[in-house]
Amino acid sequence: MRYDEALKMVGAEVIDYARFGSPQGHWWARVAWQGREGWAHGYFGACPSCDVVDDEFGEFYRRRDDVPRRVDGRLAEPEEQCEGCGARSRRLMQLARERLDNLLAQGEAEDIAALSPGRAVDREETLVWLRAHALRRSPALQS
Repeated sequence: MRYDEALKMVGAEVIDYARFGSPQGHWWARVAWQGREGWAHGYFGACPSCDVVDDEFGEFYRRRDDVPRRVDGRLAEPEEQCEGCGARSRRLMQLARERLDNLLAQGEAEDIAALSPGRAVDREETLVWLRAHALRRSPALQS
């Protein structure tokens, strides 16, 4: 399960998505969510024990062929799934909504990227990418 897939599960439109750093680093997603456009951001780890989504949901979504899916390939709504599957999906959707409820404006995203831990080359690569995929002017999120 990738972070952009979790954002899509709750209905966000993921316009752009990228991960920076290896074997661990940060991810950025330019999204449209509830009439706003902004940046969602988070960190990923090199192994399941240091990556929130992979730790809690990775094996479940990688190994379960019986997790209900819709015709379009998206996961079925939690109410359409078995009790265990539904509970995990609701938790994953909660994590995604937390990122989406705190969307960043362009300037905020660039500030965070410039101060991110890790290698300088990763920070520069991230800033170049963020600027190349800059937000359209959105009154709700202008910095």
